[in-house]
Amino acid sequence: AEASGIGLGHILLKVNGVECQSADEAAHLIKTAPRPLHLECYAPPKEHCQAAVFASKHMVKYDDKGRYAPQSMWEWKPKYVVIGGVIADPLQMNMYRSKAEYDTAVMEVQSGQSHVSVKVKQFGLHNATLVNDQNGQPRTVEYREKWHYLCIVPEHGNPIKIAATKPERLDKIRTGMLKAQEHFRLQEMADRKEAQDYAASMQAAAPAPSYNASYNAYGGNHLHSQQQQQQQ
Repeated sequence: AEASGIGLGHILLKVNGVECQSADEAAHLIKTAPRPLHLECYAPPKEHCQAAVFASKHMVKYDDKGRYAPQSMWEWKPKYVVIGGVIADPLQMNMYRSKAEYDTAVMEVQSGQSHVSVKVKQFGLHNATLVNDQNGQPRTVEYREKWHYLCIVPEHGNPIKIAATKPERLDKIRTGMLKAQEHFRLQEMADRKEAQDYAASMQAAAPAPSYNASYNAYGGNHLHSQQQQQQQ
């Protein structure tokens, strides 16, 4: 792939002419499609090639205040979930109706459009927490089959519940969220260090105060004039 010009941050659109609706589908197509493979990709500008921490299709629920799964499976919505990526902050989770609409949003933003033509839900992950069961694992709910789900409680807004029929598919979301938060913490530490270094350099470059300056700062001139008046 690298020899063909495909690099980090490039978005796979089609494999042998077949649209990729998810990362799992893309992997399946690449594995099973006849050779040679024809991959159609979108290559954003290099300065914007920040790969998504996580991207995949899931069932989600974010429109109520509850932290538990709804009673009916029909209350969930299918969404393409992306943490970070080329058009979002690393601590931002975006949800699209499909991977195709996410690809459209990326191309529109990179082309300079101020607004995208597709619908997107945005959630901040700064100071968000994960709520699991008593054993630290994703919670489960019984519908026609057992579903596993994570509950992410953001700093502001309703809890975000994300479900899958296989618990290992939720590991990527958990890892993606933790990676995003770690990236933010490291950036905060770097920003604080830069600010401290700048303050120290400014202090070192400042001239030392003169005797007169210190004298005036403590009201020396005023006291001296009072003493003169008393002597007169």
